[in-house]
Amino acid sequence: MKRLLTLVTLLAVALTSALSAAEPLRVYIRSGPKSHGPGQHDHPRFLADWVPLLNSRGAVASGGNTFPTAAQLAATDVLVIHAQDGGNITGDDRTNLEAYLARGGGIVVIHAAAVSKDTDWYKSIIGGSWRQGTTRWLEAPMHLYFTDRYHAITRDASNWQMDDEIYYDMDLSPDAHVRAAALSLEFDDNLPSQKAHAVPALTARGFKATFYVNPAKYGFTTDPFWQKTVPALGHDYGVHTLNHRADPATVADDLAECARLLRQLRPSAVTSPLLAFARPGGKGAWPVSREAERALLQQNQLRSRDENLLMYTGQPFSELTAWTDALLRSGGERKICFHGVGGDYITVDLAVFTPFLDYLATRREQLWIAPHLAVHKYSTEFATARVEATLVSPAQIEVSLNSATDPVLYDQPLTLRTRVPAGLTRCTIHQLGQPAMCAVVDGLACYDAVPGNGVVILERF
Repeated sequence: MKRLLTLVTLLAVALTSALSAAEPLRVYIRSGPKSHGPGQHDHPRFLADWVPLLNSRGAVASGGNTFPTAAQLAATDVLVIHAQDGGNITGDDRTNLEAYLARGGGIVVIHAAAVSKDTDWYKSIIGGSWRQGTTRWLEAPMHLYFTDRYHAITRDASNWQMDDEIYYDMDLSPDAHVRAAALSLEFDDNLPSQKAHAVPALTARGFKATFYVNPAKYGFTTDPFWQKTVPALGHDYGVHTLNHRADPATVADDLAECARLLRQLRPSAVTSPLLAFARPGGKGAWPVSREAERALLQQNQLRSRDENLLMYTGQPFSELTAWTDALLRSGGERKICFHGVGGDYITVDLAVFTPFLDYLATRREQLWIAPHLAVHKYSTEFATARVEATLVSPAQIEVSLNSATDPVLYDQPLTLRTRVPAGLTRCTIHQLGQPAMCAVVDGLACYDAVPGNGVVILERF
């Protein structure tokens, strides 16, 4: 069965495939002392866990808390550096490393190992480095979306969510290729200029966005454009309170009513009650503690957009593209939020907004541009996704896809790649009786399926 079918859902599969070669992969892990608090930068634990793990998967792995000697590098195919300031490599160690790289040795750096006092040299070795005064760090929930699943490193990798620390605004070489990035376009306050300019511009380019609306303002509940056109175009609505101001005495009822109104507008195919949420800005607009807010969000099945958000406040086109280029270099998920578009307040001029969308359109192959909830659902589902082939025959393959997430809330299709018998160029995919065509490329059928939504059946076309 393994020869006929390969279901790819975990990044570790790429490593497992590499280890299936005739010659075992020789790995050396350069570790170091633990440098931060509990559960952070635990380099010794990584070394202790991963050496036996890699060996159990067919590699020949070893490691230590000092840089490997010339003899150790001579017996190494891949050097993994996971140590504080791991790029501080000098003297004989640097000479040995350069000789190792010259003969084709591979190198992987993890987190703080991207830091070096000699930034320019290290950047030339690994493709990028921390630069003092420019690079920053962030500890927060985040999402990774892989846009290139055909490169040897990320082939067949799937997306995931994690609560961890990242470095961003790294100093990367111009030819470095970051392979995981997602961008969400967001608009606040359902302003008339968004109706006049933003939605038509998004539609022309095939972009889907999130609109955080105040149903009690600007005729939202009676305007067919907001009631029917925007949802039909595939945009998502987010809760932003009824009128952009919350009274502590009535905020629970306010959010509940706002959420009720927005759920009514979703297309019938969208059954999940989960909605995005953005607290209203302005002095006194949101007199609610973070603890109370968390309780309200849970009670009303809302998801905050807080992390990794850029609020547009007049930045020029060059700054917006530079911000996006930094996302492409660093990877991860970010959001950009607009208010007025060619009018109203906190306005982005059309001479900036339109070229920015055109610029994003040229980056489609590198960026997943999608509403915030789509990215959040995908990453959350994938974090616990499990795939199993329940039937393999010459006529069809049956696949079971499940996740620990609540299927009532999390209904975003995941992308699967299934290896099919040789000679197939197309398949028919069925889930809950809904057929769809699927092309086969290099023996892999690539298709979407919803976890916990019934068996997926792949049939010969």
